[in-house]
Amino acid sequence: MFRQAMHMPTKGVTMAEQTSKADRVKLNRELAQMLKGGVIMDVTTPEQAKIADVMEDEDLRAQYQRDFTEMAEDKEAAAQFVPQEYKDLWMCACGEVNHKDEEKCAACGAEYGPQHALFEDEEKLKENLEAYNKAEAEKAEAARIAAEKKAAEEKAAAEAAARKAAEEKAAAEEAARKKRLHRKIFLSISIPLAVLIAAFVVVLIVYIIPQNHYNDAAALLEAGKYDEAITAFTALDGYSDSAARITEAEYKKACDLLENEKFAEAIEAFTALGDYEDSKDRITEAEYRRAIKTFESGAYEDALNLLEPLKDYKDAAEKIETCHYELGMKALEADNLKSAAAHFKEVNAEQNKEMQAAFCDKGIAFYEKGDEEKALTYFEYVTDKDLLPKIDAAYYAQALKLVEDGEYDKATEIFAKLGEYEDCPTQLLRIHALKAEQYYNNADYENAIAEFKAAGDYGDAASRVTEATYRLGAQQLANGEGRKAYDTLYPIRSYDPAYVLLVSNSQFYIQIYDVGVGPNPLNEN
Repeated sequence: MFRQAMHMPTKGVTMAEQTSKADRVKLNRELAQMLKGGVIMDVTTPEQAKIADVMEDEDLRAQYQRDFTEMAEDKEAAAQFVPQEYKDLWMCACGEVNHKDEEKCAACGAEYGPQHALFEDEEKLKENLEAYNKAEAEKAEAARIAAEKKAAEEKAAAEAAARKAAEEKAAAEEAARKKRLHRKIFLSISIPLAVLIAAFVVVLIVYIIPQNHYNDAAALLEAGKYDEAITAFTALDGYSDSAARITEAEYKKACDLLENEKFAEAIEAFTALGDYEDSKDRITEAEYRRAIKTFESGAYEDALNLLEPLKDYKDAAEKIETCHYELGMKALEADNLKSAAAHFKEVNAEQNKEMQAAFCDKGIAFYEKGDEEKALTYFEYVTDKDLLPKIDAAYYAQALKLVEDGEYDKATEIFAKLGEYEDCPTQLLRIHALKAEQYYNNADYENAIAEFKAAGDYGDAASRVTEATYRLGAQQLANGEGRKAYDTLYPIRSYDPAYVLLVSNSQFYIQIYDVGVGPNPLNEN
């Protein structure tokens, strides 16, 4: 059972400052009911149980307190309680009790909704905790490194100071000894001895001591302790070639970073070295190796962005093509045709062939599902002649279905595109015949005649031309267009129905034969 004590005083502006005395008495009565003897209600609901689980985890509880502080306007507010509602009241995590119509806590300024929602979202609390721990770890590591560096510097300085003090002490003792000796043999060797002592001190200070420090720094460099070597050479203040050795140490440190795949740090270090040795080439190498590592991890989008500036370096161009291929196939898998087609244009010939095959297979899959329209959008990207027969078959089947659905113009377009595939020329004639029949059945005999003629020798199209011509002439005669009817029927007068109509209808005698504008077929026998 989860219980949370309510004992901490509230901060800031309280409810007592916002309500009347009567309202406060009512509020206190309801609060007493809410507290139930100093504790929040027992866990009775799944939601409360979830909150209890969170609060039993000390780390998550601490994270909630930090998140609450970010929510509160009063950044000194602390989360001491579980936010709860009771009737027309709500208790903030800081301990203040508020009316439900108050959007923000009177004490800390935090809203009820976000702080309560955070309790319910354990995953969000865990994410925030992970981010906090990571940030704290990074700060701790940075502090450790800084402390180690400072300690090393202080140690080196202390050792240098100790050596210097010892040397100065030894020199002073030696001088004192020489002075005492000088007193003893002053008359015989005072001047030569003074010269000798001075020379020794000069040699000691100018040559021997700095050389010893230089040798120590060189040993550190040789041992790969680059930061310590840089510090030691810097302390020599320009002695011998110490400045050049500092640059050497910085270069070797950068090389070490590169070998340990700390690419960002290596790039920064080589950049700082400018034109030293092959630093510029090393920068390119570091950028390339970083890109390759990203590529090998399967993060092709990121790898592509890193490789593009290096397209002329080593095999970067090939890797770029592979990135496009992998991204294109991924986009194709997700039916993102536009993206897939864009990557499709950037691959090599072999990859292009593979991607075309994928487009083809994807289109056929859609076709088999009955989505012919989508299938055809994929086929548009396939130009490989080895794949065309598969697509032609799909197009052909689609055109046949279009014919069945009466979509003659669309079917004609596909059959024409397919050329000599299968019986496409015959199918084109068939479409003309079907269209002619459609026009014929709708009494549109002029178009029917044109389509029957276009059908050529398909079926009975030739005879149907004569029949449709007769129907057109009869239609014109019925409409009072005697002259048009005569001109239509006379060429097919060998067709019995047309002959009968020409010699039996009075309109022809009145408009044609009697006035002599056309011959009477009856007179031709």
